Amino acid sequence: MACYNGYNIFRNYSASSPKEYLKTTLQQRIDRDFSDTLDVYTVKIKNRITSEFSDLTVRVVTYGQEFSFFSHDDYKKIVFQDLDYNVYMGDIFEFSGYRWIVVQAKNKESTSSSCVVQRCNTILKFTESTPITENIIEIDCVAENRIHDSANDSYIDLPSGKLQIIMPYDQDSIKIRVSPKPTRFLIGLADWRGQVKAWEVENIDTIQYLRQDLYASTPSTYAGSLRVDLRETQYDNVRDDSSVGVAWQRYFGR
Repeated sequence: MACYNGYNIFRNYSASSPKEYLKTTLQQRIDRDFSDTLDVYTVKIKNRITSEFSDLTVRVVTYGQEFSFFSHDDYKKIVFQDLDYNVYMGDIFEFSGYRWIVVQAKNKESTSSSCVVQRCNTILKFTESTPITENIIEIDCVAENRIHDSANDSYIDLPSGKLQIIMPYDQDSIKIRVSPKPTRFLIGLADWRGQVKAWEVENIDTIQYLRQDLYASTPSTYAGSLRVDLRETQYDNVRDDSSVGVAWQRYFGR
């Protein structure tokens, strides 16, 4: 009888289902309170096809207790006003003078629509043609020297001369090669000779993505993030160009 009475009460509302009614009610509350908070910002989000940024009003809050090995300033939680708004692993945001990459597309601890972003600390540069000072491709990403062991919920330091790169899976990152001649990069600060460390791709890991559109005009094939493992390699004193941060690719030939 209680269930029947509850159903009759629900019939008085215009929503098509209890779930829809609850979502509508929650959305109305969020709309009412959203602009009153002190952490509302206008950020920019990048379209993976056009590489253009568009404005988006969100809440940005500090997030990082689960990432105690790192500075909490490196992680932020972005809360969207629209409950139906979706972002995907590897999406790039821009705010507070930095680029940020989505590392958790859905926040399970919140009834709102939100994601977790990590601050990018590296720009990978490379070109597919010579001269290497022209047509340079730039990828915002995170370079780390440790990996997360999900089985034990801990972090493992990588051996010296190893880096793990997290980047968007998009029209630029799909050009990175692993074999037979891996793509090379220059990463790090220049030494007393004006040289930076040279790296080459060792492995390209599984793409993390959802088979859904990023935006109305973005195909699902570009929804996700890519993990690329790098190993240190020898700097080419003749052909690498540290002034622009671009390495010579062995597949160019001599």
